[in-house]
Parts: sequence; C-alpha cells; structure tokens
Amino acid sequence: MNGVERMRSFCADIGVSPSNIKAGDREEIGRLAKVLAVPAGRLAAAAVERGKGTQVRVGSEWFDNSRLNRQHLRFCPDCIKTDLSVEGSLPPGPWYRSYWLLPQIFACPEHGTRIVEIEQPQKLESNSQDFSAIIDLSLKRQSDLLESCERLSSTAYERYLISRLTGTAIENEFLAALPVETVIVLSEAIGASFSREKSDGIASADRTRDSRARAFSCLESGRDGFIEALEAISSLAPAGSFSPNGTYGRLYAALAYHRNPTYNMFREMIVDHADRTGRIASGTMMFGDDAQTSGTRVRLVANETGAAVGRVKRILTLTGASAAKGGAGLMDQDAAEKARGYFEDAWSLVEARRYLGCSLRVLRTLLDTGMIHPPVAAMPQGFTSRTKVTDFVDRVRAAVLLQMSPTMVDLATAADRADSSVPEIISYAIGGKLSSVALVADVPLLLGLRVEVEEVRQAHLPPGHVTAEQARSCLRLNPTGFAGLVKSGCLKATALAFPRQKWLAVAISEIERFGSQHVTLQECAEVLGISNNAMVSQARAWKLEPAYPYGLVGQKIFLRRAVADFVPSVLIFPEFSVPK
Repeated sequence: MNGVERMRSFCADIGVSPSNIKAGDREEIGRLAKVLAVPAGRLAAAAVERGKGTQVRVGSEWFDNSRLNRQHLRFCPDCIKTDLSVEGSLPPGPWYRSYWLLPQIFACPEHGTRIVEIEQPQKLESNSQDFSAIIDLSLKRQSDLLESCERLSSTAYERYLISRLTGTAIENEFLAALPVETVIVLSEAIGASFSREKSDGIASADRTRDSRARAFSCLESGRDGFIEALEAISSLAPAGSFSPNGTYGRLYAALAYHRNPTYNMFREMIVDHADRTGRIASGTMMFGDDAQTSGTRVRLVANETGAAVGRVKRILTLTGASAAKGGAGLMDQDAAEKARGYFEDAWSLVEARRYLGCSLRVLRTLLDTGMIHPPVAAMPQGFTSRTKVTDFVDRVRAAVLLQMSPTMVDLATAADRADSSVPEIISYAIGGKLSSVALVADVPLLLGLRVEVEEVRQAHLPPGHVTAEQARSCLRLNPTGFAGLVKSGCLKATALAFPRQKWLAVAISEIERFGSQHVTLQECAEVLGISNNAMVSQARAWKLEPAYPYGLVGQKIFLRRAVADFVPSVLIFPEFSVPK
C-alpha cells in the first residue's frame, strides 16, 4: 500500500518501468525494492521473468510459456476480499499471487476456494499491467464477482506446485530432484490415461483434476509408484493397445516430445514394463516392427546427443546399422553405441577452427588435403571428427623441435614472405622438412607455431636444389648476370609450378659445376682485397678475356683457371660453399 491509486502512476513517480517489472527484469525489481525498503528477492519471487526462447520463470521455477494461462484472469475471490479489507492509513488494494498463472492449480490452499477464471477486461489503456486496476474495472462491470465462492480443498499436487513456486523445501527427495515441469508433464500424461476410465458423470475439469492428483500420488512413491501407475494404465486397455492414440502409448508419446534427460528414466521404465508384462504389439509405431526391450530407442539416443531423430537414423545407415521406423524404434546396443560414439566424436567446424586457432578456409584446406584424416563414417555438413582433429594436433606438436628464436615468425607471416600458405607450411612441419619449429604456450596451436622463413622457402624446392637468390650469393652473381646466364643456357635453372611459377631453382650440382669453372670479377676483387674498379684495371693489365660477352650476361665472368695463372688461390676458392 503506497497511497497512490494506480501502480503506473507510482512507478512513473519513482522512475521505474512497470513493463520491465512485469517482465521480471531483476535490475528494475532491485530499484523498486530499494524504494519500498523490502528484500528484492521477495519481489522477484512474485514476478514472471522471461528467459531464452519460450522459457519463463514464475517464482523459483522455470516453465515453458505454454504451461501458463494468460488468456484468462485467474484469482481467488477470498484472497481479493482479504486484500481489500486490510485496515490501515492507506487505501487497500489487491495483489496478484504468481501461482494463479498455473492452470494446474484449481483451489486456493489458504481459503479452500475454487480459483475463478474470467475474461481479461479490454480497454484498460495505461493500466493494462496493474492488477488492482483490472480488479477495480471488473468489479464495476460485475458487482457480485467476489460473491460466488465455491468451496474446494486443494490437492497434494496443487500444494506441491505452490511450494515449488514459492521456494519452500520439498521433503520428498524423489520429487525434489525432478524439475517441476517434469512432474507436471508426468502428472498430466498419467492423469490423461486415468481419465480414460469410464465416465462417472463428474464434470470434465474436475475429472481431469482428480486424475492428475491420482497420478501425482503415484509419483510421490518414486519408481515404485510410477510402476504402479503403469500397472493401472495397462489394465485400462486390451493387450496390444500401444498406438500413439492408445492409453499406454499416449504416456510414452507425451514424454517422447521432451529432450530433458530426466525423462529418460521414465521412458526406459515404460519399455521395461511393457516387455515384462508382454504388452507389446507387433508393428506398432511406439515400439517399432521388431521390438526388443533389450534395445535402445532412437529418440533416446537423439535426446542424449542433442541430435534430430532423422540425423540419428542417417548415421545408423552410414555406420551399417539400422533401427525400426519412427523415433521410438529400437536398435540393438551395438548400433546405439555406434550412434553415441559418432555424435560424441562429431565436432562443428566452428568449434574445430577455434580449437586450432585458424580460419574456416584454412580448416577446410586441412580437411580437403587429408592433413586432418577423414573420419570412418561421413560427417554431416559443417561437422568433422573430434578424434581426427586432436590426432592432427598431436602430429603437429611432435614436429616442434626447438625453443623460440628471434628470427622465427608466425605461420601467417611466413606464408606471406615465402609465397606459401598455412596448410602447406604445416605439411612441411609434419613431413620433417622444417628443422626449426617452435610453439608459443597457452594459445591455440596454429596461432602459436613459429617457423623460419628461409626454411619454408627451401622446403618449396625439389631435393638437391637451392633458390635463385642462394645460387647468386654462392656464385657472386648480380641479378643481371644470373638472368643472362640462365637465359643463354650457360647456367641451368628450373622454374617451379603454380603458385610459384616465377621462382627458379638451381641444382647444387649445377652450382658446383659452374662455380668450379668460372669466377666473377667481384670474387677476384674479394680475394685480392681490392675494389671492383681496381680489379677492372688489373684484369686489363693481365689481359684477361671474359668467358662470356658482357653484352650477353651483363657481368664480367672469367675462367677460374685463367685467373689462377695470376692468383693461384682462386683455383681453390676457400669461401665457395653451397647451402645444404
């Protein structure tokens, strides 16, 4: 009671959004609680909070939104009258109890009064979220709204639901361990089967309520109580009545639509009970054409793995197994284990690339080239094998040989500088073509690998070859001289294939052949310790003739034997070496 006639006016005064309060916004509820000087938890317990998808939280429990009754206004007339009769200095007003939202609750546990349902009043304008305003308008339209109070005692089932919503401790360990929505589904499914008994003239709504209460009393006894319910259900129909429209099949079908693992225990108990009592009809949709209760349901495997039933069936085909038709079809234990193992091994490409630390394009290349070995059974589009990815990681880690050095770079940099790609560099590392491979700790594998750029460049070449740059360095040739010798055929070089078609590789044997016979002017100058210009003058004084016309190769190159007549040490030039 706050002295303000309407909630919206009060919220506007204190800067709180009533729509956010109604939606269960915890931050907004906290601000309101601070103004009212009441615990935020008490207000939150009375709010309906929206969650992911269709999930909502009423009090302390989560439900699917379809479980709540929002089409009608439900309330206890005696509760409203009690609220309106409260004496005090402020005008009295009714407040809403969250458990009125549950259509499974027919009676008020405090007053023993039947919950009333009325149509939601229209044209409430700005007060559409104000329960007090709604009641006020409804009383103006129907003055005797609170007078027709039918007495109805609450059932144990209804008291249990209210206790769960209010966060009251549940003494029954079996029921306390189950999600409240599981108890609702089971009570409704078992109750629906009980309600198929011959009608005794009781109103339909009351018969439904009594059936649910009877079902709940079975659940209170745990597994034994559930078996007792199955015994009762099976006695209501002739043997073989297990179709989805039959009493026994209806219960299984109700559970089969839910993927919550807590339902698996009950589904298995249904199958085992059906086998024990011999109540399995050949060819039914529920248990398949060739039912064997030692088998496992396709839907059960689908629920465990989070996959669709159709995908489980396709995987069974891929792995050479089979199952009966339908989501409830049976498969033998070996087939079930194959399916489980398959989905445990299935890894989305997004997860795999995050684990490896690479782009989706690099991952697809690793898969397409077989560096990540293909799984035994084909994976669905967008998935790969977790086992094969981790095996690939182990093989790459085995190639790590050195500690980090300053000249090492990451794979992306090495790929750019060496005209390569990340998958190609990885293949070199795994294949042993790189002797310098290091790994940064605490980062994804491919982000942490470090290599030497020159080693990557060398790995591109055929065995026994070096790059053009290395050949020029060994032979003391400038770019013009090297190009002239290659073009004239005096020095043999091989062009590489795409994408390095502009690269030239020179065989080490060709370098040794050419170097043993020829010497450049630059090399002679280095041996004598003089400048290139001074060497030019000295060559003229010695009357040395170039081995090739200068216009052909663009560099002065002499026969090594001719220079040795003046500089004997040139004949066995000690600094001449070829990278191995």
